[in-house]
Amino acid sequence: MKLRPLSVTEVNSYIKRSLSYDPILSNLIVEGELSGFKLHSSGHAYFNLKDSDSRISCVMFHRDFETVDFLPADGMKLKAKGYISVYERDGKYQLYVKGLEKSGIGDLHIAFEKMKQKLNEEGLFDQSIKNPIPAYPEKIAVVTSPTGAAIRDIIQVFTRRVSYCDLTIFPVRVQGETASAEIANAIQSINEIGDFDLIITGRGGGSIEDLWGFNEENVARAIYASDIPVISGVGHETDFTISDFVSDLRAPTPSAAAELAAVSDNELLGYLKALSGKLTESLRYRADIFRETLEAYRPQILAGKLSKLSEMKRFELEVTRDKLIQSINNDISYKRQDLMHTGRLLDQISPLKTLERGYSIAQNDKGHVIKSVSSVKAEDFIDVRVSDGHLKARIESVVKAKE
Repeated sequence: MKLRPLSVTEVNSYIKRSLSYDPILSNLIVEGELSGFKLHSSGHAYFNLKDSDSRISCVMFHRDFETVDFLPADGMKLKAKGYISVYERDGKYQLYVKGLEKSGIGDLHIAFEKMKQKLNEEGLFDQSIKNPIPAYPEKIAVVTSPTGAAIRDIIQVFTRRVSYCDLTIFPVRVQGETASAEIANAIQSINEIGDFDLIITGRGGGSIEDLWGFNEENVARAIYASDIPVISGVGHETDFTISDFVSDLRAPTPSAAAELAAVSDNELLGYLKALSGKLTESLRYRADIFRETLEAYRPQILAGKLSKLSEMKRFELEVTRDKLIQSINNDISYKRQDLMHTGRLLDQISPLKTLERGYSIAQNDKGHVIKSVSSVKAEDFIDVRVSDGHLKARIESVVKAKE
């Protein structure tokens, strides 16, 4: 007998009908630990239920999820009532959940709470021992995956906000069996190098299993032992890991960690302007006091009243003058130091410094800075400025980046 070949759609449709007639799979309750919970903008919920050996994909549609009287979270142990069917387009079977109730606490959640309690009792979370975050770090080490969304977000934030910081990426795996060892070793290596002002460690969002590398004890102890301040930015705002509690500062996301790491160029310039204004006002105030003091004693000096009172006032004036001059000299010395420091900071954010680090500025024949490939075309002549001069160049072709 020659078999007629079936289409993929026919096979998936047949399997779906077969499952719908199964007396067990058409109405069952599955108990397991919640993992990878995601609530779509449509109101549908997608998640996995797992035990020690296996997992099953689940979907709960909006109308059914509205009946749930609690917010599911990774690590919860749940009972899901529903039926098994096939999503024909992908040929994937999953549990279509009609009802959901709590069944207990999952194994990973229990392990998380035990580790949290243990390290808290040892004092690793004590706020009084945390290192202060430097306001103007010049060298920052970033411990994360070199290919994940987190590093792209961090680089984008620094490119947009800060020009005086150098980032050094220490690539590690951020999930899997070797993740925690790689993260801990990277933090230890950075401290051994010792040439950094700050460490940022973290990753993007994921399930409790995906984030587990940042819940391991070796990572917590590496952060605790770090002499260099550590900012932890793991997952989304609702995600908390052990590294968040032991770090010197917890950021809700990797992008937020980058923003908390350094004062922006605009904030720094504002501070410098405010400092300059305070210096000017202080000097003006001191000068006014000195002028008023001299004016107060001038009539007695001009009148020639050399009485005992005049001698006493003259002596007081000399003492006041000496103190005032000394005070002004001290203020000028302090303000001069502040200005020198300010000058160094301004020098660090100078565009010329950016050129010295290997960057360049491209301008068209009208002297405008080229910001997009759409503003030039092939055969155009451009001027490329580098740290020690200019390069005259002609564009052979324009290649737009793939979106």
